[in-house]
Amino acid sequence: MAMPDSLTWQSISGRMRITRPAYRDCLYVCKHLRRQDRAEVMATHWNDDPSELAQPISFSQQELSWCILGMDGEPIALLGANQLWPGMWAPWAMATPRFAEIGWALTRFVKKTMIP
Repeated sequence: MAMPDSLTWQSISGRMRITRPAYRDCLYVCKHLRRQDRAEVMATHWNDDPSELAQPISFSQQELSWCILGMDGEPIALLGANQLWPGMWAPWAMATPRFAEIGWALTRFVKKTMIP
């Protein structure tokens, strides 16, 4: 599905802006991860440097990667899926403690745009 560079998504539970993952926004989310996300994500990396986690996400040109912003412009979550081989995808997501503000709206977005 082709996505515009930015869109506003609204559901009953709230609003959020969805953009392509810019390095600045990726770094913000990676520096402010929820404790459970930090433990899970950093367990698969060589070190705990947020910039080394943010860089490949922001440089990814995959169609299925987004940064989710609150309506105030603050980055809240990173979301995407990497194609491992044709027909096989690995979804991923990580968020800041503000995730509860957009959780239901993001779930609706995922169901409508990512799940065939």
